[in-house]
Amino acid sequence: MSTKSTEVIGAVPGETLGALADILLKRKNGSLTDDQIKRFAVKQNPFAVETVDSQIVFWASLYAVAFEVDAKADLLKLNWPEPDINFWDVPMVRGLTESLAFKALKTWNKFPVGSYYPDLDVAVKESDRHPRNGTYGVRFHADSEGDDDQKNISANKHREIGTKGNTVLEAQVLEPMYFLKSGGRHLNEATVNHAIGSRFADGSVPDVLWGGKFYVSVGYHPDGAHPTLRARVAVVTF
Repeated sequence: MSTKSTEVIGAVPGETLGALADILLKRKNGSLTDDQIKRFAVKQNPFAVETVDSQIVFWASLYAVAFEVDAKADLLKLNWPEPDINFWDVPMVRGLTESLAFKALKTWNKFPVGSYYPDLDVAVKESDRHPRNGTYGVRFHADSEGDDDQKNISANKHREIGTKGNTVLEAQVLEPMYFLKSGGRHLNEATVNHAIGSRFADGSVPDVLWGGKFYVSVGYHPDGAHPTLRARVAVVTF
């Protein structure tokens, strides 16, 4: 009886190195694209072709299971942009609020959820966009840690130069989206989301992060900035 042996180079099996070499060869000859490799890296089907219809199906399901909202009619009314692997298109459905989203995510119970503030509807004083004014969509760069070129920039500086970033509520919708699309990973595991699209009642700028739980934290002074505090830029709304 023969036993199959696996050569190990360093800590990586030879078969794995061979598979990686095959991927690089296929990328070089064009039989695998960068977009397909990106999908594979986040546990998505690399050969699936995303369409507006497939996005509507995904989001209708997410709103139903995570927020207990029947969103299909609202989603069909949006003027969706053409899907692009480099961006996330996020619909914000009318009727959803910060407190409702917080309670729904706790009830969904797929990951721990917390907040420094007991009532986010009271704590969040203003937002650049909000579905209380009607359903809308917003496109963000598909980067789990936020936009790298937005680090070391204070909220006051963002306001001065006209940067539009995500709101607290948009962060609450982005988290379950990424959790489902990535197969259980979380946004801002190594950084802090500078939610410059919102303000708390005391004037501070909300921050959202993963620290063993999805957490809406106490907020930063509008002049606060550091390398791991990063805005997630709203590229376009629809």
